[in-house]
Amino acid sequence: MEYNEIKLLKQSEKSTVYLVREKENGQILIRKVLQGSHPVYLTLQECRHPYLPRVYSVNMTEEMTEVIEEYIEGESLRGGGIPKKGYS
Repeated sequence: MEYNEIKLLKQSEKSTVYLVREKENGQILIRKVLQGSHPVYLTLQECRHPYLPRVYSVNMTEEMTEVIEEYIEGESLRGGGIPKKGYS
């Protein structure tokens, strides 16, 4: 599949995350490029769970791992956490 980059979402020393659009059908997805080999994404690709983004493809070498996964619209929980109000 081929993708058009829409936006850079995050960049660090170990990873880069992009919002992309699949050229053929226009679907919005996440493209992660991670340094090193991360075989956990092969397991996640086979895992179907309503609370996890679907992993569509994994391309892995010893030097890098590229992951295409479902884009879930909404706000990140990073830094905010889950409100404690109403929970015991």
